[in-house]
Amino acid sequence: MADHNDIQHHQDDNDHHAFMSEPIQYMPPATPLRKSKSLDKDGQRRAMKDAAGTTDSGLATPVDNNMDHRLDHTDTEQPEFIPGVTNASRAQNLNQFEIQKREEARQKALEADEAKKRHEAEMFEKARVLRQKLEAEERLRKENEERARKEEDAARQQVLAKQKAKMDEFEQQKRDAARRAEEARIQALKAKEQEAFRKLELAKQKTLQEEKARREEAERKTNEEHLARAEKLRKQEEAMARFEEERRVKQMSESDRRAYLARKEAEAAAIRQRQDEERQRLAAIEQQQAEEARAQEEARRKAEAERLEAERLANLPPLDAPQPQQQQQHVEQEDEDPVDEEARLATQRSREALLAKVADRAKLESMRVQAEAEANNRAAEQTAAESQARFQREMEAAQQEGITIAPKAPSPRKNVTPETMEERTIRERQEEQLAEEEAARALQNALERKKTVKDMANLDADAWRADLLDLMAAEEAKSRADQANREPFVLSKDAEIASTLSVPNRLSTSRPSMARQSMSVERAAAFQQSQTRKQEKRGGCGCIVM
Repeated sequence: MADHNDIQHHQDDNDHHAFMSEPIQYMPPATPLRKSKSLDKDGQRRAMKDAAGTTDSGLATPVDNNMDHRLDHTDTEQPEFIPGVTNASRAQNLNQFEIQKREEARQKALEADEAKKRHEAEMFEKARVLRQKLEAEERLRKENEERARKEEDAARQQVLAKQKAKMDEFEQQKRDAARRAEEARIQALKAKEQEAFRKLELAKQKTLQEEKARREEAERKTNEEHLARAEKLRKQEEAMARFEEERRVKQMSESDRRAYLARKEAEAAAIRQRQDEERQRLAAIEQQQAEEARAQEEARRKAEAERLEAERLANLPPLDAPQPQQQQQHVEQEDEDPVDEEARLATQRSREALLAKVADRAKLESMRVQAEAEANNRAAEQTAAESQARFQREMEAAQQEGITIAPKAPSPRKNVTPETMEERTIRERQEEQLAEEEAARALQNALERKKTVKDMANLDADAWRADLLDLMAAEEAKSRADQANREPFVLSKDAEIASTLSVPNRLSTSRPSMARQSMSVERAAAFQQSQTRKQEKRGGCGCIVM
């Protein structure tokens, strides 16, 4: 700001010196105009000013305001006439007066210039002093600011150090809290894993139970459907056979009819007798198998009781084992009674020999029971095969002769196999135990895959759910495979109908000849149904001759 003021002052000084250094030009005064009465005061005043301006040399000459009083009465007064004064002398006087005025003005201007220069010098000196003072104050201010800045920096460094210490402490606390939270999360994850595996086991057991119940229900419904279908087919075949027999009997002569009826009665009696014998034989076999199963069950129970008794005897302490309160007395009597010690050893040896004999006898009994079961299985299979072959031969002979024999409805299985209900329960329990062991192995494998704490921490819910689903799918596939291996082959409905019409129920239709025969029978059954519908529409009995 001081520099700008200095520059402005210097510029003003230069302008003033340039104005004062210009030469003064002399301008001769113009002849004063005579004032007419027609001019007003303002016009006269302007004319005087113009006349004065023509003689001005450019200097700021003060206007003679005293001349106005001469113009105040120009309208009414006449110009004063001074004798002896001419216009030339008057102009000269005016010129001298103007020169004097200009000289005075010049002198005043010089004095004003000197005063101005002195004033400017004083101002310049004051400005210099002020500038020095301002510079000193500026230096002092900068020093104070620098000192304050250093103090502020030192205080800031201290505050930053304190903040850094607090932040380090906070970070340490945060790391400790994160570590504790991670440990708690891992513990919760382990607990969730255990809970999930427990729920998986429960779900697997529930699924197995539901599958077992559903399988039993399906077997029951299938058996009922088979029985209903067999009964329906039997009635249909009986009706067809009666119709065919009546038709053929009506076409025979009287003698042929009597001979045919007698032969038919004899054949039916023979067949009924054979069926009764076969039924009695099968009942005897079933009774024998039931008795053998009961005997095996009794033997097994007896062996189990002997084994439990042997284990109980093995777990019992020796007869002469000292009690805690009598141990000291027993130690004192050991040296005094050597005969009792020998008797105790002999009793213990006899007990061990008895336990060994019981174990050997239980082992032999189990081997004998197993051998008898295998022999019974082979005998039952052979008997069933012979009975099936005999029944098939009778059915074929009856079909060739045109005699209809109602197929025997499958009786409910009771002790037809050597496997008893208890053995089946034991087998199912073993299978469940195997499934549990498989699940435990799968769990162990999963835990081995994620055995580190870091991997357990990185385990997310999706991967855990995927592992559980894979494990459940594997268990489901295994259970279905075991079920498929345990269940017998079940024919479809059409195949069952075909087997009922052509071959016995338990014969397989997997061979090509049997398949062709079943297909032909299916076509015959379809044709029979169409003919039955036609006869019903016509009002007939609906029986078609095959």
